Parts: sequence; C-alpha cells; structure tokens
Amino acid sequence: MFGAKYREVLAEPDRTERFFLGWPYKYWSHVLFFDPLPLYTQLEIPVLLAHGAQDRSSPIESAYYLREKFMELGKGNLFFFEAADCGHTFVDSKGLSHTGEVFAAIRNWLADH
Repeated sequence: MFGAKYREVLAEPDRTERFFLGWPYKYWSHVLFFDPLPLYTQLEIPVLLAHGAQDRSSPIESAYYLREKFMELGKGNLFFFEAADCGHTFVDSKGLSHTGEVFAAIRNWLADH
C-alpha cells in the first residue's frame, strides 16, 4: 500500500485535493523526499529528543537511529528521553498521561543548558 501511494505522490507532488493519512499530496511530497539527518548532525547547539516508545505517528526506531548517528559521529549535544509504554502524546497503554515526567526531564535538561 505504501509503495503505491509513494509513487502516486511522486507522480503528482503538487496536488492539494488528494490526500493520504489526512494530509494532501503536496505535504507528503515535501516530507517524504527530504532527509533531515545531515541537518541534524551538523547542529552544534544542544538538541532535545523526547519520544514515546509506542509512538505510531513517528516510530521510536527513527529516534534510535538519530541517537545512534549522533553517537557514531561522537556528538555529545543530543539529549534523548524515551517515555516507556507511551504514544505520540505521552499517554501510556492504560490511558495515563506521562507529560509531567516528560516536562520534568525537559526542565532538568534546560537547567543544564
């Protein structure tokens, strides 16, 4: 399914009336074909990455990949916070919000930077 949609978006990248997963093809044509990794790894400023381990909108594997790339490059400017059993909005599988924990980690990180 994804491969077919990928080809459709590639064939009609400026379409605003055709949608996939709630977004128009024009949106997808700007994000599907762009690799942000070179920009991220060039950053010299402190970078915070907070991610829910069960995020279905942005899989945790993408965060792991970014963390690994920073480590491979010897960059120490990435702070990675993983919220176990949480989705995109930091709510766990029981419906409990963990935003307090996330914001506490962010406050601590900001205090150090």
